[in-house]
Amino acid sequence: MSNTTPMSGDEYKAVLRKLGMTHGGKSAVAFLGIELSTSYRYARLGAPKPVAMLLRLMVKMRLTPEEVETVRLRAVLT
Repeated sequence: MSNTTPMSGDEYKAVLRKLGMTHGGKSAVAFLGIELSTSYRYARLGAPKPVAMLLRLMVKMRLTPEEVETVRLRAVLT
């Protein structure tokens, strides 16, 4: 799929695994700021475009969730 199309459920799960997260655990839920049921829905039906873009960018740029969170916190604090 291209970087601008929604992400399939299988791709969502695969990308989370590459990033060291799981769709059913706290990691993806906390990182994305979503409910557990939402993460399960993404895993079944696919993720929306903004989530797909973020996760694909992280894989392409080899960014860890911790690195992205650090950048987010710096932006909030400045």
